[in-house]
Amino acid sequence: MSDLLKVYGSDPVRGACNSIGQPETSSQVREPGRRSPKDRSMGANSLNSFQLSFISFEALIQLRRDVSSEIDRRKKENSVLNRRRNITQKNRKSFNSIQDIDDYNCSGLLSVPPFSSAGIQQRLCSKKRYLRSLLSQDWSDLFPSVASDEIFYVYAHVDPSQPCFVALDDCGGNYGGTPFYIGKGCGDRAYDLKRNQAHGKYLKRILEKGFSAQDIVKIIAADLTESRALELESKLIYFFGTVYEKPEGALVNLDIPKRPNFKTGMNRYPTEKQLKAMSGDR
Repeated sequence: MSDLLKVYGSDPVRGACNSIGQPETSSQVREPGRRSPKDRSMGANSLNSFQLSFISFEALIQLRRDVSSEIDRRKKENSVLNRRRNITQKNRKSFNSIQDIDDYNCSGLLSVPPFSSAGIQQRLCSKKRYLRSLLSQDWSDLFPSVASDEIFYVYAHVDPSQPCFVALDDCGGNYGGTPFYIGKGCGDRAYDLKRNQAHGKYLKRILEKGFSAQDIVKIIAADLTESRALELESKLIYFFGTVYEKPEGALVNLDIPKRPNFKTGMNRYPTEKQLKAMSGDR
């Protein structure tokens, strides 16, 4: 490294030297890390002052290696700093307020977050807060309008002996039990209880407990065009899931309607512990 030291003008072993290679006096020696006005003026053009012709070939090779190593180190350092900055910004965005999460979750085609609870009831309870955001999404491209007659409705067949799924009023309100079938129709279609084999087994158990068709049928939304009814039906089947999907859902629907290609997932709502932290409670 002796050739390099001659060019750089300092030797960390022998002490600081001035620009002509002579030792600096105590008044000339600067504190570590501080740069003189002259140093700062050189800035990015400092390489121009290197007298490369006085450096040996071996020293140039070593210099190239050192520069390459330093560039790699700074790239890694910048990558880590950028990642930390992004993580901080995402956390701030996710948990700034409940309204921020609502606004984001309603902003586009976003999937409902997955939940790994052991039972279907726990999963439905965890997913409930995301139903309004899901229903606000626009899936109309998947279901082109055929007719404008608003004669259709979307319904659920529910098991009234199981826990009631209760959503916001504009999401169906109190379903009167746990849904096991979602459909769309007009006229008396919802009250025609003949569906597939799995549906028939559900129905038999419910009727044997003394419940009637009035207890089983829940009209979720009415006075819809056919395309709007198909869209809502598809969203609800996606939300509740079917017993044939992973993780297992609540419905025995055999047909899985069209779904969009989601851009990404919705932001999760904070837990009770996180809510207390947001509000400043201890």
